[in-house]
Amino acid sequence: MNTSSRAFVNCCKTLLNSQESKYKLLLKDLVQCGSFTKDPVGVTTQAEKTARMFREAGLGAQATFVPSKDSNHGPHLVLSNTVKKSATKPTSRIALISHLDTVYSNIELEQENFQWKDDVIQTDRVIGPGTMDIKGGTMVALMALECLHRLCPDLYESNQLLLMLNAAEEVMAEDFRDLALLHLRDSNAVTRAVLVFEAGDVDDHGCAKLVVGRKGRCVWRIEATGIAGHAGNAHQKSLNAITLLARIVLEIGALTNYELGITVNVGTIQGGVTVNTVPAFACAEVEMRAQHPEDYKRTMHTIERICKNFECTGEVSSESTDIGIEIFRETDIPPWVPNEGSDFLFDLFQTVVEQNKTNEKGGKSNITKLERQVRGGTSDGNWTFDEFPTLDGLGPSGKNAHCCKALKVGPADDGSWAQEYAEWSTFTAKACVVADGIRTILLKD
Repeated sequence: MNTSSRAFVNCCKTLLNSQESKYKLLLKDLVQCGSFTKDPVGVTTQAEKTARMFREAGLGAQATFVPSKDSNHGPHLVLSNTVKKSATKPTSRIALISHLDTVYSNIELEQENFQWKDDVIQTDRVIGPGTMDIKGGTMVALMALECLHRLCPDLYESNQLLLMLNAAEEVMAEDFRDLALLHLRDSNAVTRAVLVFEAGDVDDHGCAKLVVGRKGRCVWRIEATGIAGHAGNAHQKSLNAITLLARIVLEIGALTNYELGITVNVGTIQGGVTVNTVPAFACAEVEMRAQHPEDYKRTMHTIERICKNFECTGEVSSESTDIGIEIFRETDIPPWVPNEGSDFLFDLFQTVVEQNKTNEKGGKSNITKLERQVRGGTSDGNWTFDEFPTLDGLGPSGKNAHCCKALKVGPADDGSWAQEYAEWSTFTAKACVVADGIRTILLKD
């Protein structure tokens, strides 16, 4: 379909609206399948359901299940259409990225009775684990690809549409980074765009926020080793590991600087066995986030220097060389800095939205404006932005990501609760923007 942007989007809306019940049932099937990051069986089942869903829609002719390096995680999933290569020009590649896992364990889901609920008629909400993060995003990707497949078959078949789903995005599995970059660098096609389907807010006036940058995130495990002893008889000869660790985490926590966008969070701390024993061991997990690379690197090195230079000599008379602080860097995800590639994609999508404006008032179901957003959380876009044009926030709008407790958070009559949900009307709205964005990129080649 080589037609105007507005005509194409109108056709997309007609197609998607005619199959609304099908998409809702497909999403329900994904949501009802528990896929906690550390449940490899559940994630494997989610991968199989996702592959089958795309295959039955004619979109995933080639499906590859790639085992995770960590045996506690399920397989990553890579789906691709079958490409009819041109003899006169290189094949273009559009990569779409989502993930299979959620943060909810099966025990949490059962305890909180957190399951699929269709409340679209009353509140425009579909509620359940992953509706927003990120099974809803996977559904938007399916809807967008189905529009391209049905309405622009020649364009769809002559370019590679690559969908990659991370089995363990919630812990930012580094083996998925390696897998994704391997496919994006494949010389059989030229990667034009990486589109990430994390949720993206759409307000009541039709303004959608798309992500062009994210903070970086570094995680450490910090261990303190002291000298055990009886809390009454040998306190003076002992060295309290919890006290040592407390001094460290207080100094590290003070590095938080909201003006610069730097946060340091002591997420967990453990130590001690009984109250009448001076503890010999304690440990903490600490994360640091920063938007600017210079701040990120400086704060990272400062935290590690504080730990490595920590002195506990003179605190206890002992010749032990084992006492002190050790720090282990476990995760290092660089900041996604807004750049020319992300700006190019944002501007292109903004143009697409502008071309589709009508006299109809903007709203959740009618996106009329885009807004750039830089987020504090990481995504798989942090792995790709510096090498390939990357845009995020293309999933549905919703709220309460990572929340499963059914607590009222608003007036009794406004239908609000603290469980994760997505706004159903934004699924079609986002899918239309994505489909026309991909179409526009491919027509430019």
